[in-house]
Amino acid sequence: MDQSSTANRRPPDDAYRDPVDRRDAGLDLIRRGNRWLVAGAVGMAGVVSLAAAHAFPGQTTTSGVASAVSGQAQSQQGLSGSGLQSPSQAPGVALPAPSAVVSGGS
Repeated sequence: MDQSSTANRRPPDDAYRDPVDRRDAGLDLIRRGNRWLVAGAVGMAGVVSLAAAHAFPGQTTTSGVASAVSGQAQSQQGLSGSGLQSPSQAPGVALPAPSAVVSGGS
């Protein structure tokens, strides 16, 4: 090897940078990567939820059918009363709970 070719080589620019600047540049790179990862995760969650919504459709009712069904249920309840039964026995007086026993006192 020729001595002149190795003497003319410069070290990379990173060798002249301050360690604090290198650390800050690395942290900036990590921050940008985290932003992309969060955005990608949110986007993928949206895609998965849309796919699940289309794969498993929920129950849909139209307002006309729903109101007719609820009207029939109300009329049947009106015919049979409120749908509740009266208690077999009137409420009585509750007995007081026994007092708590504390041990270990001297």
